[in-house]
Amino acid sequence: MTQPLTPTQREASSEADAPSPAPSAATASPADPGNGGASPALTPTSATPHRRAGMWSRLGIQSKLLAMLLGVSIVSILATGLISYRLASTALTQAAKDKVIAVGDARLKQITAAEASLRTNTILNSTGIAQDAMRDFETGYQSLNRQPVAPADRAAVERYYQNVFVPNLAPHVNGEVAPPAFYPRSNAGWYLQAKYTAPFTDFDKAVENTDAGDGSAWSTAHAKYHPFFRNVTVQNGFEDVMLVDPDGNSVYTTYKGADLGVNLLNGAYRDSALATAIKDVFKANSVNAFAVVDYEAYAPSYNTPTIFGVSPIGVDGKLTGALVVQLPVDTINNTMTGKGTWATSGLGQSGEVYLVGPDHTMRSTSRILLQKPKEYRQLTIDNGTPAAVADAIVKEKNPILLQKVDSPSVSMALAGKTGTVTETDYLGRRVITAYAPLTVDGLTWSVLAQVDEDEALAPVTNLFRVLAAITIGAVLLITLLSTLLARAFTRPVKRLLTAVREVAGGNLAARVVPKGDDEFADLGLAFNDMATSLSTKQELLDEQTQENDRMVSTLMPENVARRYREGEQNIVEEHIDVSVVYGTIDGLDEGTRDRSAAESLVVLNEIVAVIDRAANKHGLEKVRTLRSGFSATCGLVVPRVDHVGRCLDFAKEVQRDVAMVGAQHGITLAIRAGIDSGPVTSGLVGGSAVYDLWGDSVNLAFRVQSDNQPGVYVTQTVYDTARDAVPFTEAGQFQTKTGPQQAWLLAEGEQS
Repeated sequence: MTQPLTPTQREASSEADAPSPAPSAATASPADPGNGGASPALTPTSATPHRRAGMWSRLGIQSKLLAMLLGVSIVSILATGLISYRLASTALTQAAKDKVIAVGDARLKQITAAEASLRTNTILNSTGIAQDAMRDFETGYQSLNRQPVAPADRAAVERYYQNVFVPNLAPHVNGEVAPPAFYPRSNAGWYLQAKYTAPFTDFDKAVENTDAGDGSAWSTAHAKYHPFFRNVTVQNGFEDVMLVDPDGNSVYTTYKGADLGVNLLNGAYRDSALATAIKDVFKANSVNAFAVVDYEAYAPSYNTPTIFGVSPIGVDGKLTGALVVQLPVDTINNTMTGKGTWATSGLGQSGEVYLVGPDHTMRSTSRILLQKPKEYRQLTIDNGTPAAVADAIVKEKNPILLQKVDSPSVSMALAGKTGTVTETDYLGRRVITAYAPLTVDGLTWSVLAQVDEDEALAPVTNLFRVLAAITIGAVLLITLLSTLLARAFTRPVKRLLTAVREVAGGNLAARVVPKGDDEFADLGLAFNDMATSLSTKQELLDEQTQENDRMVSTLMPENVARRYREGEQNIVEEHIDVSVVYGTIDGLDEGTRDRSAAESLVVLNEIVAVIDRAANKHGLEKVRTLRSGFSATCGLVVPRVDHVGRCLDFAKEVQRDVAMVGAQHGITLAIRAGIDSGPVTSGLVGGSAVYDLWGDSVNLAFRVQSDNQPGVYVTQTVYDTARDAVPFTEAGQFQTKTGPQQAWLLAEGEQS
């Protein structure tokens, strides 16, 4: 890459390129007339000043002009380019950092809002029905606990752990897994798992079972409350919901896993973070308490990284248990990834936002893992992750609790600091990272937003290349122009240059007054002819442009016409709530069959005028008018809340006025109009200036009237909107791609 010259290099270059001085008096020949044919004895002190003083003066004006233009221009370009590069480089670098910070802040706000919503939902769900359910489930649990375990029930549970639970858990555990370690330790636990867990091989089937039919008090409570908790689980996207009594017994779970009926405080899961959180919530002794359990490998979920929320259940200020919700990992991942919209969120081709826990492992997924798992595997192994861990991450598509992130930004965020840093990330890439702490309900995580350094600073690199190319090109161009200008004379060229600049600036009336009879005079005359020709062509072009703009404006809405005139070809717009009117003119062809073309055109023009007038009156946008019909919309260009009513008024007025036009010409004309509301798509079809609408609403507006008698027909959607204000009658059904749909006819008294 060409670098700017240093001052020393420029000085050396100027001296090397300077013209050789003419022979001085000290080296003149004896026959030099200026010396009278003699060779005077000149001392160095007298010769040197004379030679230096005369060097510039003996240069021709062409050389002087060339030297001045080149010197001033090159120095100015180099200085301006260097200053511009430094300023722009600083600004672009900061802009890249600001973009990463902005995206990180947005994700931080989103995840904080999601956690607040989760907290609210969990606390709300721990009141009301949950209080009654806690009482009834605990009563049923204690009743089962007083009964001995039937041998058949014990055998069924043991088979479940040996044949279902352990085979699913073993791949996620290092070493041997002994089924007895997970057996229930209470009579109620054996009984509940025998009736509600062991009969099923997967959770999705277990959750559908409402009543085991055993007649127990617990099953009675389950039949009563399970539909409610199942609905809470599904609607909130929870992985599971659990009720825990004050002694730590899991008296209910939605999905009936291995934690149903067990004691979470002194059983197989007593060392889990969930058990600690339950104890902390009970100690808080407040029904408004809430705790979030950081991710841990939870055995009943086959050691999948799991995060819990815990809220106490109480009646009259007394704690009667706790509501435990297993939080959805996808909610956190979707928030961090923007549901896969990294590029459109400002993160480019490499950026991502993710969470890191206090153990320096991930708490959300990785972009490159989702998009390029093979590349992720190789990069994480190259950066020090064991191959077995990398394979497990890729297999499960989940880096949570497995992918280590030991970058400085994590430590600073965990220390409560916020900022940006350029560092090496968890895959060994150089990135610009914005970091901030996330502290919610006892958890402290790091939020990191990063983008590859090369991508973030690509504008800076491109700027340097552009400035270097511009500098080289400008120097070459200035050298050429300076040489040409230095060879020119003075005034004629200046007059011509002034006139040329005026024309280039838009003054096509500029002219040159030729003086003399030489080539410059001829050039001036030729310039005047050219300026006259340009002026004439510009006038014609302006007229044509105005005409084209007017025609385009009649073919499409003004906002679309403006984009089309600006050169945009693929124009398409989505509209959420628009009413569409599709009308057919009955009787026009029969009534004008025996008339001349001119007479038929008169009738058609009057019909078009009636439609245009009604559209303007009621605020509709006419999309297309054909000989046999028309289409229009309301709410497309100007959003309107009453677009349905406007379309009905428009259709009624067109129906009345078209009939009047027909009566004036002795023709029986009638309108079949169809109206539907909903989303539509509009745009230029084929990239040409053909504006059209499409979508289900357009199709339904056409279908509802296509096979009917004259009248104003509406779909069920329009009827539901306007039925309280306008009377309708049923008009049969019409077929759509989703099946038959009811059509409604505007009442007879409303159609005139």
